[in-house]
Amino acid sequence: MSYQAVVRSSSGQLATNHTVGMRINILQGSVTVTPVYVEIHTAAANSNGLVTVETGGGTVISGTFERINWPAGTYFIKSPL
Repeated sequence: MSYQAVVRSSSGQLATNHTVGMRINILQGSVTVTPVYVEIHTAAANSNGLVTVETGGGTVISGTFERINWPAGTYFIKSPL
């Protein structure tokens, strides 16, 4: 599953042509629960600050992407700062 984000610095400037680290959390039912899956990525932002990663293809921190029971409810993707 493709995930895209526009990356900005703390002052609001686009992070163009920079390598950035991203953490992807998948949560079931609410954005405040413990994630069922967590992974990290290192990706390059393009000249517009856009980063694209493939969720399920990063370095796994916890959980198993293939074991997420998608029909079991609502899921959220959260990429914390």
